[in-house]
Amino acid sequence: MSLKIAPALLRLLEGLRQENGLQGQSVIFNFRDPDYSADKGGFHPVEIMVEADGSLVYVTDFTFVGQGDFAELTTELNWDFRCGEYEQLWYGANLPLHVGAEVFAIWQKNFLDYHAMKVYQIEVTAA
Repeated sequence: MSLKIAPALLRLLEGLRQENGLQGQSVIFNFRDPDYSADKGGFHPVEIMVEADGSLVYVTDFTFVGQGDFAELTTELNWDFRCGEYEQLWYGANLPLHVGAEVFAIWQKNFLDYHAMKVYQIEVTAA
């Protein structure tokens, strides 16, 4: 079972790739809320890699674990399309990708809404 990828997500990523003159190349997208911190919260950082052909390689959503000086940014959600694996902090790693299908559908909607709210600073680099 493969995960359903929202056409709006693919359009967003392809548009960013074109804006940065990287069409036809593998690209890593970093979405960051500059105000996100362990103490204040905010919108989780997200990293997405796309192959030159436009297919997703991975989607990773990060979160802080711990507080104050002991807070550490770590992976909370990860969908690795190349390996067919899903990981969720507190739930497990190396799970079959389909286990994360429902969470991925919710994540995509939220991510696209946050992007529309312009909460992210975006960095696009060739992989």
